[in-house]
Amino acid sequence: MNALTLLASTFGVVFALDQRGINVNKTFALLTSRAIAKCPLAFVKVLTGPTSAAEIACPLVGGPLGFLAARAAHPWLAARIRQRQS
Repeated sequence: MNALTLLASTFGVVFALDQRGINVNKTFALLTSRAIAKCPLAFVKVLTGPTSAAEIACPLVGGPLGFLAARAAHPWLAARIRQRQS
């Protein structure tokens, strides 16, 4: 359960921040997404003691998945926002 929570949390953080990043700066979004994905790993390792391989792997998988999903969803989300504004 902890591993799934980490995966979902990392995915959500990277997805949201990358959506913002696409609109602001398209140059370093992949690098920042990788850094954001590693932050929960440090949090888990320091605060909860020993971690399993799955708990280590989930943030490293969730970050890139969040990045790719954000890139795929951005055109749809941008169109919805423009549609609501007009």
